[in-house]
Amino acid sequence: LPPSPSRAAPGPRPAPESVAQAAALLRGARRPLVVAGGGVVASGAVEALRAIAARLGAPVVPTQMALGVVASDSPHFIGHGGLIAGEAIRCAFEQADVVLSVGCRFSSWMWDARGPFARRSHRTISINIDPGALGHPALHEVAMQADARPALEDLLAALATAPPTNAQASGWLAGIRELRAHYEEGLNAMARDASEPTMHPAALAKAIADALPAGALAVFDGGHTTFWSNDFTPVDAVRTRFLAPGMS
Repeated sequence: LPPSPSRAAPGPRPAPESVAQAAALLRGARRPLVVAGGGVVASGAVEALRAIAARLGAPVVPTQMALGVVASDSPHFIGHGGLIAGEAIRCAFEQADVVLSVGCRFSSWMWDARGPFARRSHRTISINIDPGALGHPALHEVAMQADARPALEDLLAALATAPPTNAQASGWLAGIRELRAHYEEGLNAMARDASEPTMHPAALAKAIADALPAGALAVFDGGHTTFWSNDFTPVDAVRTRFLAPGMS
């Protein structure tokens, strides 16, 4: 059978007024943050998402269901999944003034002792085809019930007429990326540490990552296996890393 009988049809476009409101918020943002969920993958919106990040000069957090939406060596990448990915993500949510959330449900990976990262001082633009995923736990300034790909394409078109420049001038992305680099230095130190009587899981994860050829597919389990695989298994494309985000 061709794919069409078993796959979702293209979803709706966002309301034009929502696109205009979102573009206005993003034009004025000095510290924009992009959160990419599984909806980006499902809608085929990867290129549009990457283009939005470049246009905004924004760091990107791919969730567990969006591994590869931005490559792990991308200048916009600051870690996968949320709290488990280190200080850069926590600080990005604390300091962001506008968060663009695309196809994301803000699961428990995106929480800390103070509650959901989605509820800090920033204003949120939320794009989701599921109306039940809008407004909880992320209270939104602008909500678009829409398929991720047409929503991002319309937003890109709206920003083309007056591209934002504030974030690029503020050094926002560079500062968050510096935190990520410091975190990676710590990870690499753990992977090199041979002082313990048993192997640190980071050492195993790094050895596997180093052995993987380009274009390899990787499947990994939940729990701590996920944590180390997220950090050490490089990914440059969606649908190349397969995991159980919970336990087993």
